[in-house]
Amino acid sequence: MNLDEMEGFDADIPFENFTDDIIPLLNLSDSDSYLMLDVCRTVAVRLRQLIHNWPDDDIDKKNALYLAEGMELAHQQNEQMGLI
Repeated sequence: MNLDEMEGFDADIPFENFTDDIIPLLNLSDSDSYLMLDVCRTVAVRLRQLIHNWPDDDIDKKNALYLAEGMELAHQQNEQMGLI
């Protein structure tokens, strides 16, 4: 999937055309969005898989790990995760 071609990223291909555990994160609206408990867990696992081979000093990898940790914490604390 090329994000530049996807709905919400300046193009019109809908995310429904794809199956991937990262899609709930990519398909969030820009304001007042939440990830539910089960989604937090599956998205965090998939995010870690996607960035596994990125260089450890990559700031995007560090940010993605921070996000994954937040999702895992939300799941552990039985809370939905809000992204604003």
